[in-house]
Amino acid sequence: MTFVRQVGFQEMMARGERAVEGFPAELVYAGFSLGVVPAQKLAQTRPGARGAHLPRMRTQPAAAVRPHRTRALPRLRQPLRGEHLMRWVEQSPELPLQPVAALVGRDPVLARALDGIRREDGPVVAIATAAEDDALHHLAGHAHERGGLLLGEVFAEGDDVAGCRLVLITQAIPAMESEGTGISLRMGSAVWQQAQSRRGALERVVGWFHSHPGIGAFFSETDRRTQRAFFPHVYSVGWVVDPVYRESAIFLGAESTPPANVLYRVTGAGAMGSDGASRYGAGPTTSMPSTK
Repeated sequence: MTFVRQVGFQEMMARGERAVEGFPAELVYAGFSLGVVPAQKLAQTRPGARGAHLPRMRTQPAAAVRPHRTRALPRLRQPLRGEHLMRWVEQSPELPLQPVAALVGRDPVLARALDGIRREDGPVVAIATAAEDDALHHLAGHAHERGGLLLGEVFAEGDDVAGCRLVLITQAIPAMESEGTGISLRMGSAVWQQAQSRRGALERVVGWFHSHPGIGAFFSETDRRTQRAFFPHVYSVGWVVDPVYRESAIFLGAESTPPANVLYRVTGAGAMGSDGASRYGAGPTTSMPSTK
């Protein structure tokens, strides 16, 4: 406790949070002694947390401490077999993938938008008009960063996310509980619960959005760490908007790479209009026309 008093309790909590930066989101946090406090906080506030293991520590008065053991501990009567030990298993997330061929009947315009884009060029991102309006409304008029989560559908070739061709963003879920400054943002866990409650049968959390008011649409190093830790899949979208200069940028996956193309203001089930062309261009940073 002397060390804790010297360093400060808040710094000890911050060290616990920094210790898991860069780790996957789906973790069970364990803490012993003073480590119980940051472990419990991470389990309650870090998105994707699966649970916590917080063993209760038994304390005794000094006079009641058991005497030092003088004889050797007995050997285990039965050795532990492999099936009794913890085993880490790489498991792909459960994802309601839809075949690209389904777009032909559902929305031929979106299907045509994929023509001429090779699979190795990466996925296309399409943003529904309602989702775009909800996101921009949440971000506009604030000097501090704001953000939220993105729900959407994933279309792929084959039954593996590696064949992802199109991410259709259908809903933007604003984070109403958040702490932001002009250059940083911390979203509360309630937005994840809200996203799960609004998720449709074919939807899942496909990414996040946030603002850079007055400093441009780009991914900072902190944004890249967030993307790598919480949104590392090939279909994971990171959308950053500068509502002051009306700039927008889209990034994908753990390496925050730009998509092959971005289709804004998709209407209905994905109908773009007569030509299916992107209204804002295909670059990672594009200007945003007025939505008034």
